[in-house]
This record gives sequence, structure tokens and C-alpha cells, in this order.
Amino acid sequence: MVLNERQSAILEALEREKRMSVAKIAAMCYVSEMTVRRDLAKMEEAGYLSRYNGGAVYRTDTVLPVNYRKLLHAKQKAELSVRARRYLHDEMSVFIDSSSTCLYLIPILSEYRGIRIVTNSVQSLLAAAEHRLSCTLAGGDYSDREMCTLGSLTESFLADINVDVAFFSALGISDDGVISDIDEWQNGVRRIVMKNSRQNIFLMDSTKQRHKYLYTFCRTDEITEVILL
Repeated sequence: MVLNERQSAILEALEREKRMSVAKIAAMCYVSEMTVRRDLAKMEEAGYLSRYNGGAVYRTDTVLPVNYRKLLHAKQKAELSVRARRYLHDEMSVFIDSSSTCLYLIPILSEYRGIRIVTNSVQSLLAAAEHRLSCTLAGGDYSDREMCTLGSLTESFLADINVDVAFFSALGISDDGVISDIDEWQNGVRRIVMKNSRQNIFLMDSTKQRHKYLYTFCRTDEITEVILL
């Protein structure tokens, strides 16, 4: 299901509030409660939320597809990419992971000469092509949900790649400096790249702070910087 602008606004509000009534959503969107109920029914069927009598709750048991996540918190993600400029210069190699956050780096990278991108993200590959950037896609098993390649073949390819800087994101960063995720396959790719990168940067928006998930990727003292917003 592709969400329209109103449904995207509803989901972003639910992610922030966790639980909202139909009346509150209708007032926020300037539509009738009947329209909201139809939206919520479609979104529940697609797995974005769960309904209760008179409202809806945000589902925390699933990770949304990357092609939807890229629309969430767009302003924060764009600002994070701007702040990453201090690690960029002409004629450098850059790894971009398959997160929706790092996808926002592509327009920034297009401002520099001689940039060579390496990624396991199909979305980043397509965005790089739109901006006429040189890009190498790591082969491997394709994840339709994440629109990226993963697994042993991907890791084997990336083990032989050296980059000047690597950009990552993850689901959570805790107060004690643990960066974590629920997808160990993604962490496997990140670990391989991190070993062969001169600088490793994480971009994390406000929704990811003070969270710790099942799989630890690394600690903040093991990387170059976490750019927080």
C-alpha cells in the first residue's frame, strides 16, 4: 500500500503520540471522522497500525518498509545530511548504507566532484543515477522490504572495498552509547564496511534516541561520530 499525504501525516503523528483518537486525527487533518476511519482501516490492513474502538495505536512490533520510512521526519533527515558536509570533499569514496536516513545524502554528494559511492541500497543507486553520480551496488540476496542486498555475498564483496568515509543509521542509540537494531543482517553489512572505512559516521534523528534494540551494532566510542538531531 502506498500512503497518500494525509495517511503519511497520520502515521507520523501516531509514531510520535503512540495512540490517538479518531476525533483527534480528524481535527488534525481537517477531515471527517468517517474519512479517518476509512484511512485507519486501510492502514491497519497494510500493517501500519492497530485500531481500537474510537482510535488507533502505532505498531512497534514491525519495521516499516524503507520506501515509506524515507518520508518520515524528512526535514530532520535532510538537516542531518547537511551537517555531514564536514566529512565530505572532492575526489573521495563514500559508503551509504540502506537506511532511509542516509538516502538524503545523495543530493549533498552531487555538489562535489569525483565522488564514488558504494552502497547495498537499490534506492541509493537509483538516486545516484538521477544525480549522475558514480555508484557501485554490492551484489547479494535482495530484500524487497529494505530494497537492498544482504547476506554472505554482499559481505564478501564489501570486505574488499576500502572507502574514505561510511555513513550509517540504525533504529536506536541508548543513553549509555549503544547503537542497536533489530536486523542482524544489516549489522553484518555495517560491521564489514566499518573495518575498511577511514571514518564511520552515524546519522540519527530524535526518534531514535534513548532506545536499545535486540542486536548491538557498536558503541559510540568505536566510531568517528554520531550526528544527532
